[in-house]
Amino acid sequence: MILVGAIGMRKYKGFTLIELLVVISIIALLLAILMPALGLAKFHAKVVVCKSNFHQWSLASYLYAEDNKGKLPRYDFGGTGGNTWDVSNEFVLAMMESYELSSKVFFCPVNMRSGDKDAIETNEKTIEWLKQPYGYFSLLRYNWWVPRKAGSLWVPTDPADPESFPVNTYDKVSVSKPIMTDILGNSTVADVKDENTVGGHQRNGVVKSTNLLFGDGHVEVHKPDEMESYHYGNYIIFSS
Repeated sequence: MILVGAIGMRKYKGFTLIELLVVISIIALLLAILMPALGLAKFHAKVVVCKSNFHQWSLASYLYAEDNKGKLPRYDFGGTGGNTWDVSNEFVLAMMESYELSSKVFFCPVNMRSGDKDAIETNEKTIEWLKQPYGYFSLLRYNWWVPRKAGSLWVPTDPADPESFPVNTYDKVSVSKPIMTDILGNSTVADVKDENTVGGHQRNGVVKSTNLLFGDGHVEVHKPDEMESYHYGNYIIFSS
């Protein structure tokens, strides 16, 4: 009698092609859901860092005022700089060397431009970068609202003007008008919501907020509805 033994077949478990495609589709869907949230979280993190920079500017400005009978950093300069981000080269140098502001606090991470990261490497690089392309004054990466003279022009206002911005820490307006804000301007219209507006904390081309440092040292974050034009240079410049 001949016995015929049955050969057992092993069954291997694994993904079928359809199951694999389903898994890939689920992963793609989850990424599509998570990516905007991650982008928003990254944006808010940069805003927080920018606000931290403002607190460091607050301390440096306070120390300057302590050394100068309550006067806020002003530094007149010659030339034609008429925007609130136009400041004296001596202003940048003094805030770095005498009041120990590091190069990184001169740049809001929300508004980094080409070349800014290289400029942050050292104070010397920052000073040279902010002086370009004019040389005789610096292009600060913020709006500086303390009144000073650019040639014969007061920027942003004559201190004798009742609507002037603070000159001293003890000025009454030091609690209501800023000494520094994020760059925020428009070359054509006085509308912060216009698509041509530059600066501020923008996401997807829309201004979401901006930081303000006041003469008494406190920092606030304002929304677009709280902003309006306060100075006309080469740009229409906004504050709150």
